[in-house]
Amino acid sequence: MSVAEVHDATAMGEIMQIENLGFCAFGEGGPTSARGDTRIGGRIPVNPSGGLESKGHPIGATGLGQIFELVTQLRGEAGPRQSKVRAWRSPRTAAASTASRKPPAA
Repeated sequence: MSVAEVHDATAMGEIMQIENLGFCAFGEGGPTSARGDTRIGGRIPVNPSGGLESKGHPIGATGLGQIFELVTQLRGEAGPRQSKVRAWRSPRTAAASTASRKPPAA
């Protein structure tokens, strides 16, 4: 994994998510972030876009914003936010999103 966009609608969000994703041990999310491991240029940049709080957490648009950021990162087009990501076609680089909607009532 070269870069991650996680749901951080609260100040604690990134810390919890990096622990849940296994980027660090449980209970180590705070120190991991404080060391700079999740900054651009760090071991695993997390939310190089600034995260949801920096955007005002626009409900409904947050997932699309995260997908846009990851695609921009993978294309190498993120400018000063650019992380050192592997090439788009690398088998170790992946971006995933799940979208669903409630089926119409019968």
